[in-house]
Formats: sequence, structure tokens, C-alpha cells
Amino acid sequence: MPQRTNACQRIVTLLNATLAGHASVTESAMVRDKVTREGREVDVLITTRAANYNVAMGIEVVAWNRPAGTPWVKKMRAKHDNLEIDKVILISKSGFTKPALAKARFYNIECLTLEAACATDWPIIARLESQGGI
Repeated sequence: MPQRTNACQRIVTLLNATLAGHASVTESAMVRDKVTREGREVDVLITTRAANYNVAMGIEVVAWNRPAGTPWVKKMRAKHDNLEIDKVILISKSGFTKPALAKARFYNIECLTLEAACATDWPIIARLESQGGI
């Protein structure tokens, strides 16, 4: 039987391969809510240390057959609002609607298709985020 994978697992594998030695990558990470102190699950958590600062990037992944819309962007923003996350990155297998991209841009949320995420230079992203560049 062939090995099965999903979009999130592909991203985690890619991130682990490209960020080895630069950052820590955790799938289904539990991050504590600053208000309720409850744990919230983040699909992928990237943590790194740069210039004496800890930097955390939260990645959420969907593999829907339709583009992700504004409701999902708003939901992910609200979810990450009270987490110790410095940068939110949303990845959608089928892309995003134009209104969803506009909403994400307004909230400084990075949106990538699965294809674009696989072609991204993640070490540079981690370095730029740690320097406040993205």
C-alpha cells in the first residue's frame, strides 16, 4: 500500500528539511492562550532564536477543493490573536479568494498556496521574521 500524506504533513516534512539547524518545527503544537491559559492547537509551529529574541511563526493549512475565503482568514486571525505567535502564515491547497487575500494583507497575515509554500525559501523567511522584515 502506498504511503499516504496530507498537505500539512508535506509542509512539516519540507520545513524540517529546509530549516534543520535554523529553527524548530513542531506539527500540531499546543500554544498557550495569553488570556485563558488554555492550550490551542496550531498546525505547524516554527520557533527560532535570532538577535537574542525568540521568534514564533504559526502556520495553518487547509486542503479544501475550493479557495479559502474571508471567514477562514478571520477565524485564523482570531485564533492567533491571543497566542504567543509573531507571524501567522496561512496555506491553502486551492489558493484564496480575492477578498480573503485583502483581509489577510490588512492583518499582516501571509497567504500561500501549497505549491508556493513548497517553493518558499523558509530559512530566509525565518531570518526576515526574526529581523522584523516581514
